[in-house]
Order: sequence, then C-alpha cells, then structure tokens
Amino acid sequence: MIDLLPCPFCGESCEVEQGSSTDDREGRPVYMFCGLCGSQGPWVYCPIDNLSLSEALAAEQWNKRAQA
Repeated sequence: MIDLLPCPFCGESCEVEQGSSTDDREGRPVYMFCGLCGSQGPWVYCPIDNLSLSEALAAEQWNKRAQA
C-alpha cells in the first residue's frame, strides 16, 4: 500500500480513505477521499480484473495533488 499524503484542504491524514463507484464500460472508477472534509481525489478508471492497479493509481494521483 502506498503511503498517502494528508488531505490538501484540511490537512488530516488519518481520515483519507479509498472509495469506488459502480463499474461501467470504462472499468471501475476508484478514488481517494477525505472522510473529514469530503474532498475527493482524481478518479482513476482501471480494468475490473486488476483492482490492485486501480488502488495504486488512485493513491498515486492523490499524492500528486497540491498541498495547502
């Protein structure tokens, strides 16, 4: 698991979690979100048969966000 940076909006790190939505024709949308303030990271679409890749890409995109 990739270490996640704190939320760029509220600064909390212990509230960052992973979420996903219903599968569609592009794959499964996976994203990171802050359970404290509700901000969401970029959504990443990956093949349904490779969810571990989706999780890693979502975490990587979250960590690329600008910090407050």
